[in-house]
Amino acid sequence: MDLYMLLLLSVCAASLNNTLLHKAALSDKKQIYCFNLGCSAVWIILLFVANKCTFHMDKEVLLWGLAYGIMQMLFFVFKTGAMTTGPVSVTTLIGNCSMLVSILLSAILWKEPIGVQQCIGIVLLLIAVFLCTDTKTDSSLSRRWVVYCIGFFLVAGVLGIVIKLFSKSWAGEKRPGDTMIVVAAVMMIVLSVLLVKEQWKTKQRSNGSRLERCHTSLMIACGILSCGYSRLNVRLTKRLPGAFFFSAFNGGVIIVAALLSVVLLKEKMTVKKSFGLVIGCLAIVVLGL
Repeated sequence: MDLYMLLLLSVCAASLNNTLLHKAALSDKKQIYCFNLGCSAVWIILLFVANKCTFHMDKEVLLWGLAYGIMQMLFFVFKTGAMTTGPVSVTTLIGNCSMLVSILLSAILWKEPIGVQQCIGIVLLLIAVFLCTDTKTDSSLSRRWVVYCIGFFLVAGVLGIVIKLFSKSWAGEKRPGDTMIVVAAVMMIVLSVLLVKEQWKTKQRSNGSRLERCHTSLMIACGILSCGYSRLNVRLTKRLPGAFFFSAFNGGVIIVAALLSVVLLKEKMTVKKSFGLVIGCLAIVVLGL
């Protein structure tokens, strides 16, 4: 399948995943940990089946699985902390602007050129992301939120590079399925520790981590979607220039999510958001030329 079609598929899967997460409305930490623990279990099942029900471990698979898995968990912790201590819309805006870190590191590590055209496309995309995100909020900004957001911004940017490094490694070339299973296992282990710690902290061992039936359905759907786009991104980061991939993916997720919020969540399409969608599409066209 064409790389650009795979990128579109990845963007749509990530956008729908974000929309379903918003619909789940998980506010309790124990529910958040339990929800993502279930998603990680879905990852392992899907990856094991996609790997023809086989699994082989060696040193490089283990090392890359640990590195990727730990970075994925750091991303989860900082994102969750930022989302739960401050305004969600502004946090989303900051998180998606982390593509600047990924683009800069790609240019440094792989000498990928960033020309005038790419710079114009990136600026247009940043404007589109800002317009598509509702930054109006009455929430007070705490120091904890600032710290979490800085971590979210940096870790999200570095995670993109870790995925790109992995895709170019021997494990990414020859054993991506095995490595991704290790990634999912690391996520499950860390999430289990966080869940037990939170239960111990609140001294409610039997309550708080259960999910309602509707949450279970959303958990399975989010597990399938997140596994799908994560697996696709391993392939895409290897084949596409960083300036294009990270801009198109992060910006595309915001644009498609804005459309899905209107269709699925019945949110109002404002003039500002509509203008942002047009500029976003133009930016992606400029980046893809």
